[in-house]
Amino acid sequence: MIRVGIIGSTGYAGIGIVSLFQRHPEAEIMWVTSESYAGKKISEVYPFLRGKTDLVCERLRVARQAKDVDLVFISTPSGVSMKLAPQFLDRGVRVIDVGSDYRFRKVADYKKWYGKKHTKPFWASRAIYGLPELYKRRIASARLVSNPGCYATAGVLALAPLAKEKWIVGDPIIDAKSGVSGAGRSLTLATHFTEADSGVSAYSVTFHRHTGEMEQELSELSGRKIRLAFTPHLIPMTRGILATCYVRIRKPIPLPSIVAMYNAFYERANFVRVQKGEGRPSTKSTFGTNLCDIHIYNDKHTGQLIIVSTLDNLVKGAAGQAIQNMNIMFGMDERTGLELPGFYP
Repeated sequence: MIRVGIIGSTGYAGIGIVSLFQRHPEAEIMWVTSESYAGKKISEVYPFLRGKTDLVCERLRVARQAKDVDLVFISTPSGVSMKLAPQFLDRGVRVIDVGSDYRFRKVADYKKWYGKKHTKPFWASRAIYGLPELYKRRIASARLVSNPGCYATAGVLALAPLAKEKWIVGDPIIDAKSGVSGAGRSLTLATHFTEADSGVSAYSVTFHRHTGEMEQELSELSGRKIRLAFTPHLIPMTRGILATCYVRIRKPIPLPSIVAMYNAFYERANFVRVQKGEGRPSTKSTFGTNLCDIHIYNDKHTGQLIIVSTLDNLVKGAAGQAIQNMNIMFGMDERTGLELPGFYP
């Protein structure tokens, strides 16, 4: 039985991990932390967990808590996990950082996209980017895994096969929409009901932090620098991401050949479903699951490929992917505890 601790358990990603563990047969939560709700049962903070768990939120006490676990999930704002992760790693505890501090291999890139100096370059250079569809072998032996951002998961999975085959020409465009939960649980004016309801808004236009992640991964796959024009949008719904990617490729290629290439690339990916462009891609198809659906279209009018990916930002974009990474790190089937049927409508 894998013994785990969860730091930042009452945010949306943290509580998603707690919830998913209620169906995991090979892992047990030993403790959860929350500075805001210390001393309260987590089922008091989130009543949907009543009768499911008696965990009480604790304050963080690294020296004591590290003795009780094999793995720690750190789900905190940027700047926090870079300090916490090494304290557990130095005590022999493996770490999955659900935040952003270890997503960049170069600390200069972290400074560029997050505006903060990275104080732990040793661990930043050794962290494994936790996208299992690309790095499963590396994740299996990793001590520190950095969970990708939700938009980055959608964008990289959509374009990775094209980047790997060096088919991308120029700078792809990614237009993405996300539910309000992507902003986290903390209150902001933009996510108030009256501000977000009945409207769609673009934000972080020309400079969103997940752009850097996507460029890092796609550039490494393609062997050349790839730049993205990425614009995220806030949609008045709770969860889900739909990313529409516009890509020019080296030469015209029949759609069946492109689909075959995607299917070959994701042949062993248990949570990616590739579909030839038909029907209507929708966040409903992945709601409440650890799946990413990829729809491929050949736009003969413009000569571009249009790749549409959908996923649940709180599962494949956060908590589910974190548990998928844990399963791989501890030699289990990556699907353990994650074969979720989803919800519809």
